[in-house]
Amino acid sequence: MVATKKIQISNESEGKRGRGRPSKLSEQIIINGALALLVNGTVEELTLSRLAQSLGTSVMSLYNYFPNRDALLEAVANQAFSQLVLPKPGKQWQDNLLAWLWAVQNHFDQFPVVTKMMGWDKRIPAAWMRVTVPVIRELKALGLQGEDLKFAVNWFLSSATGLMLIEGIAPDFRNSASYAALGSLTSDEQDLLLEVRQFPSPTNREDLLNYGFQQIIGGLGPLLKGRKIAPSKKAIGKMA
Repeated sequence: MVATKKIQISNESEGKRGRGRPSKLSEQIIINGALALLVNGTVEELTLSRLAQSLGTSVMSLYNYFPNRDALLEAVANQAFSQLVLPKPGKQWQDNLLAWLWAVQNHFDQFPVVTKMMGWDKRIPAAWMRVTVPVIRELKALGLQGEDLKFAVNWFLSSATGLMLIEGIAPDFRNSASYAALGSLTSDEQDLLLEVRQFPSPTNREDLLNYGFQQIIGGLGPLLKGRKIAPSKKAIGKMA
């Protein structure tokens, strides 16, 4: 099981709470409080009223530091991704993309809370956009442009983050306890599932991720060979 860590926070003192008095507030203390709530909660559950209550202060006090909830979440996202160190690019684009994938994966493993800060309310924070810039730059340098560049970037990021997020929880379901409902399936279905469960050694997560990353990178091949993306049926209908 991957060891997880808490997002490291500023050494700024949180102040001493006097009897009947709230702690002294600061931007960093508010951000730390939001991150603490996100460990066991979701972004949707992170309201200003709930955060204020957890900090022993009022919602109006939070507005002295952040004009609105989105501004607060942007600051939280900056904190969450601040410790992600992306590798310096080398000569081979495949190696560069693979290094980027592993850097992001390792950050997700060490600080799971960051996966909750990749977007909210159909909004992508600047911190995550900044993380994706090296991918866009790498693919553009290979000659992709226009619709091909847009498609390649969206496909790469969707495939990569999808695999990372699934593998973040998948190990918990690769044990005998996860098959408790097996008896409700047909005998044929049980046989098929048990066939892949008969091997005593667990699936090597690193091998699985590395294989997936290699396939994602390899999937860029057709685009790099100048193959145009066929328009969807919906797009064809609009052009007709």
